[in-house]
Amino acid sequence: MKRHVRSIDVKSIALQPGRPLGRGAQGMVKRGKLKLAAGQEVDVAVKIVPVDEDAEEALAREVEQLAKLKHLNIVKLYGEARNEDTGELYAVMELAELGAAGALTPCLIPAAVSVSICAAHATCFSARAWLCQ
Repeated sequence: MKRHVRSIDVKSIALQPGRPLGRGAQGMVKRGKLKLAAGQEVDVAVKIVPVDEDAEEALAREVEQLAKLKHLNIVKLYGEARNEDTGELYAVMELAELGAAGALTPCLIPAAVSVSICAAHATCFSARAWLCQ
């Protein structure tokens, strides 16, 4: 099976100190900077997953699916990396400056958009349940 995910040299990622942007079942997400081949730096969100066979497989599936998606409203996946010192896996993504859509306060999201976000989440979960049967 052909992989669509670009491998990134972990040395080109600079994690910023401070509290994580978020935590989840697999790990945490921290703010960072990624040095691109052209020399410029971009702000990124780095999902950090500790070494664990199940987590590694789950992250591999997640980044593979995200790599296939190209849309203005979906964060860009720059690639994946492995920190050989700690064994942690990194998924390096475009930083969404306002954070996760679900974390925005209702006053910032018009009602129609809020309903659309809920519908999109429901569709995603339904599709995932159907695909995993």
